[in-house]
Amino acid sequence: RAKVLLERTSLSIDEVIVAVGFADAAGFETAFRYQHGLSPAALRRRAWGTRDADAYANEREVTDRGRLSRE
Repeated sequence: RAKVLLERTSLSIDEVIVAVGFADAAGFETAFRYQHGLSPAALRRRAWGTRDADAYANEREVTDRGRLSRE
């Protein structure tokens, strides 16, 4: 499910981690790498292309309170 969310949605990696029920990012990344052979960020770059992944990163910003906003 995490792979699909990373490939097909604009959820942040942290949001995907929560959505699939992991308590911490390190555990998620280890399990994801074991299952898919690459990191969540690498999968997203491959799925979206470098240009699209960069546009996605620029579009999202974490505010001081940890909530996501779009500018």
